[in-house]
Amino acid sequence: MRFYFETYGCTTNRADTDTMKGIVGENGHQIVENVEDADILVINTCIVIGKTENKMLKRIRELSKKDAKLVVSGCLSSMGREKIDQIDQNIEIFTPDEPGRIAELIDKDPETKFDAPSTIDGVVGRVQISEGCLGNCSYCITKYARGRLRSFPEKSIIKKIKDMVNKGAKEIRLTAQDTGVYGKDKGSNLVELLSKLSEIQGDFKVRVGMMNPTSIKQDFEKLFETMKDDKFYRFIHLPVQSGSEKVLNDMNRNYNPEIFIKMVEEARKKLGSTISTDIITGFPGETSEDFEKTVNLLEETRPDIINITRYSERPGTEAEKMKHTSYNKSKKRSKKITELRNRICGERRKRLVGVTVEATIIEKGQPGTVIARDKYYNPIVIKEELVIGKKIDVKIKKGKWSYLIGEV
Repeated sequence: MRFYFETYGCTTNRADTDTMKGIVGENGHQIVENVEDADILVINTCIVIGKTENKMLKRIRELSKKDAKLVVSGCLSSMGREKIDQIDQNIEIFTPDEPGRIAELIDKDPETKFDAPSTIDGVVGRVQISEGCLGNCSYCITKYARGRLRSFPEKSIIKKIKDMVNKGAKEIRLTAQDTGVYGKDKGSNLVELLSKLSEIQGDFKVRVGMMNPTSIKQDFEKLFETMKDDKFYRFIHLPVQSGSEKVLNDMNRNYNPEIFIKMVEEARKKLGSTISTDIITGFPGETSEDFEKTVNLLEETRPDIINITRYSERPGTEAEKMKHTSYNKSKKRSKKITELRNRICGERRKRLVGVTVEATIIEKGQPGTVIARDKYYNPIVIKEELVIGKKIDVKIKKGKWSYLIGEV
């Protein structure tokens, strides 16, 4: 049979697609790039904001009209079953913890994520270390789709990474709804896991995925010390969401802006780390003063990457019942934060112009280009067609707000 995959959303979703592709490929079935060539279509969905959910439903309607069996997986399959059934009751639904069920479509027993064969995308391997989270964020629908924390066994994670490295992986992306809570349901923690991963032999680096400040506030110093090992990219993704303590309390984030500032300072002191953060603008009840506190926090901490989302009401969440910020205010604030992001991140990147760095070519970019990563996980666009996986020395020629341009 011929399978077509389409994936949206986070790295965890992409890891689930890798699981499905591994099962299909190892059993002798074909993965195709064109919808029209497939016998089975798989769409792995995201519903983090309303606009994304509507996009998913529109795409499902389009795919349901094709002359092929349709499978819907990902978060919409968990939280939007009725909406999917309204499109077509013959659509097969796999919830977020069921990617191994794709084996049933090829007359095999379903497999767990770690029983499934390891697959890599070029030289990138994605490894999910846990399902669900321990958070209670008032705006989040993903916690209902993915459930409470279930950490996967260390031995399984290590085996998965070793298999990927043996298959040529140069970059391993650890993913979870919150990597910072790994092991807390089993008497372990992320520091212990990373210490064991640093012992794996091979020429590769690990990118540790998003960790919430509340999850690591007790041991962030020890965590950042562990990440000094050469096996890890010096990259920290800490989503602060707001610079206002009042808004953070309304979000149920369980930390204050000061602890975020301490974490950024520690990460830069110990690692010289690239700092990535997330901001939500227009959260219910956010005043002009609250918003200015977010602006001031970004000016003070100057993250290298700032991901911006305008608040989106999600059904069934606490925030849905709160008094909403007007659309116009939210839009204006998003525009101001975007302009601030472009300036701060652009200034951070331009510091590197003229510097020569060692980097690994990770993937193809636009036609005639490749993208390399240095040890700080900076994306470096090189306008040559070079071998994926090769290590090179690159001189940085230009710095844009979201990437660097370099020459070998």
